[in-house]
Amino acid sequence: MIQAERLDYVAPGGTKLLRNIGLAVKAGERVGILGPSGSGKSTLAFHLCGLHALALPGRTSGTLRLEGRDALGGGRRGFAGLVLQNPTSQLFGRTVEEEVGLGLRGSEAPKRLEHALVASGLAERRTQEVATLSLGWKQRLSIAGMLAMDPRVLFLDEPTNYLDESTASNLFERLRGLEGTTLLVADHDERRLAGWADRILRIEEGVLVQDIPARNFTPQPPLASRIPEGTPGEGLLELENVTFAYQKGVPVLENLSLSLREGETVALLGPNGSGKTTLLRLAKGLLQPRSGAVRLASGGDPMREVGLVFQNPDDALFAPTVVEEAAFLPTNLGLDRPQVRALEALDRLGIAALAGRAPFTLSYGEKRRLTLASVLSGEGRILCLDEPTIGLDRANLGILADLLSGYVRRGGAVLFATHDEAFAAAVATRTVRLGAVEAVA
Repeated sequence: MIQAERLDYVAPGGTKLLRNIGLAVKAGERVGILGPSGSGKSTLAFHLCGLHALALPGRTSGTLRLEGRDALGGGRRGFAGLVLQNPTSQLFGRTVEEEVGLGLRGSEAPKRLEHALVASGLAERRTQEVATLSLGWKQRLSIAGMLAMDPRVLFLDEPTNYLDESTASNLFERLRGLEGTTLLVADHDERRLAGWADRILRIEEGVLVQDIPARNFTPQPPLASRIPEGTPGEGLLELENVTFAYQKGVPVLENLSLSLREGETVALLGPNGSGKTTLLRLAKGLLQPRSGAVRLASGGDPMREVGLVFQNPDDALFAPTVVEEAAFLPTNLGLDRPQVRALEALDRLGIAALAGRAPFTLSYGEKRRLTLASVLSGEGRILCLDEPTIGLDRANLGILADLLSGYVRRGGAVLFATHDEAFAAAVATRTVRLGAVEAVA
């Protein structure tokens, strides 16, 4: 069904992102694609789906045949479905029901729409406006809309980024049941991918370095513990009996109390929509509680003393270059040597070599590291992170774990929301599990 020989891709500016790729994918195969952040996973999959001419502005050479047809130059529109890393990039409907039904046509459309809503757990939200959904629910929605069209080939680019553990497991079980559909999934979760796929591809620096049956693949072990030793110090942040709702009668958090002390790394766990992101925004001062109080022990300004890394890196990027992005916060706070601070933060996260690049040309994982560097370049004692492991490969998870451990040892505190319970087990001194709050009349 898909055949590539001596496939190369050169991005604008001359960087070669694919090098001499050769492989064949049979109809109905389940293919897992692994590799470090920025290694070319998405670039390879865009080609295998025939979407490269639409998604990638560079130059492709070699041979690419999709169902026997040459697809090198113009790609092949309509050949495959695509679920992007950032779900907001492909949502166009006003309501959940409208979004899922966008690609459906014919007499069977109503039946397929209903099946897709029920199978994806979206039936009770059918009339909800897409703009009001959490990022996790938006990801569910983008997947539901694509599955509803029943494509013969489907590429999912890190589809579990914003999904809780239960929903992610259910997604892969559903994918397993799509007999006859050729599935390509790029992800960093080696264990889950190996348990689902027929075959594993690993790409590094644009080179296909591994192509083996999934049964022969050994996932890397979980991260070793980085939990700091010692007793937590003075209190830094207090949330007392906090209630918050975006809509009257629909509370997201209700009578929640939480303290954060020097030397602590606290993980917020819970399903999509349970209020983790809302809690972090309350801590930062971007939201104000309807009742209760949020206090810094210092009495200072949370906009200055609390750093927040957003869930979706695309929501935070605006500067023309990577180094200017990382230097913005220390410049805005009036700190000395903002450029030096920025370069030091970029270096700690392994992306100093990207300092001159435009942020939106980076891979999703590189954008994630940039947004973290952009907050670390400031001087806040409290660091709030919303799903910090998204888009990070194993090596960069280790870097992040060490960075957080060092941050709290130097007298800071970390509060982070995550669905990655293995990462939380490796770094958190304490976990707080949130649950959905019942709506009230």
